[in-house]
Amino acid sequence: MAIKIGMYDGVKTSIPLKNKDGSSAGTITVVKYNKVRKKKLGYNYKRVSTHILSAKTSLFAGKAVREARTAVVGLLMKQMSGDYDSRELSSALEHARKMERVAKKRRKHMEEEKAVQERHLEEMRTAQKKYLEEEQKAWKQQQEAERSL
Repeated sequence: MAIKIGMYDGVKTSIPLKNKDGSSAGTITVVKYNKVRKKKLGYNYKRVSTHILSAKTSLFAGKAVREARTAVVGLLMKQMSGDYDSRELSSALEHARKMERVAKKRRKHMEEEKAVQERHLEEMRTAQKKYLEEEQKAWKQQQEAERSL
């Protein structure tokens, strides 16, 4: 009976040897390496994170989200092909998913900041308009008072 133990590069098979009386005489271990080497992944960890960090507006943060999602989908496609090293692929996929989550958070925060800024500007415009109307009203009243004298 052979026991197969999965390894990184190949399959290790241990064959126990027995004497005629059934006692154990030893084991033979055979390692068969995969004939086809797995491809290098080539995932650039810094590419997506640099795009996220360099995004200064919600528009560019949205582009970073799309790029992060594209990276995740590309890694999933590579995972389905089975041509790439599984350990390298799983760590790259984990990183890409984290980057996607971070990019979404950054976009959301930038959109919130923009909304607050627009709300503040609108309040300032309203206050300025109200002030100008009051000034105009006061000026008209002053003009009417001068005419009545």
